[in-house]
Amino acid sequence: ALTQNGKNLYESSICVEYINDCYNNDVNLLPLDPYDRAYVRLWGDIIGKKIVPFYFKTMKTPEEDDKKKSIEDLLAGIELFSKETQKREGSFFMGNVFGYVDLMLFPFVYRCNAVLGRYRDFKVPKDEKYQAYNRWYEACLEHESVKSILQDQEKLFDDYNSKYTNPRL
Repeated sequence: ALTQNGKNLYESSICVEYINDCYNNDVNLLPLDPYDRAYVRLWGDIIGKKIVPFYFKTMKTPEEDDKKKSIEDLLAGIELFSKETQKREGSFFMGNVFGYVDLMLFPFVYRCNAVLGRYRDFKVPKDEKYQAYNRWYEACLEHESVKSILQDQEKLFDDYNSKYTNPRL
């Protein structure tokens, strides 16, 4: 969610596009080329359907079989992203520039590592099919705009732990 001048916006893609529209004098989060712009929006949609829901499902699922399936689905989405990312040179989804897709995905996978890593013993494997993803993740961690706003993993875990360990979920 985003609040500016007392007005609220929500949904990741809407917030990212709003930020791009307001502050694109220095950096464009969306490519200028119309095809590339549509392509990153497509990938934002894929992230919203193939990765993000399975992060939340894994958090909320108490049954072991359902949890295993949601982790498999989450890893399948990350593998899809990894395959697409390895098609390009550079550290980020569209190459050397941190942009829309990176900003759409990174907050969720950071939480996967910080929260699911402890809460559900989740790890993205280091094998070859996730190599491009793992390289991308490390590059995002080192990007100045990311480093300046990362939440402490212990605090993040504590916040989620109090919310999702409720037996009623």
